[in-house]
Amino acid sequence: MRTYISNSFFTVKQLLIEDHYEYTKQQDYTLMSVLSGKGTLTADGQVYTIKKGDHFILTTEDKEIKLQGKLDIIESYV
Repeated sequence: MRTYISNSFFTVKQLLIEDHYEYTKQQDYTLMSVLSGKGTLTADGQVYTIKKGDHFILTTEDKEIKLQGKLDIIESYV
């Protein structure tokens, strides 16, 4: 994980996933942008296919989050 910026207004990080990653949200709402690769997002047992160009928001309802595949993701939150 690489942090690009983190201040009192927002945080932007890069997640490089080679196989699988158990994700822990830092805030109630998190914007995720897939820069490259493909894989799956599992949120509370529901599986979604994700690929380069996809964007999604993790909300307060998403408790157990897993990312699988070869993925380069930007994570942004306030």
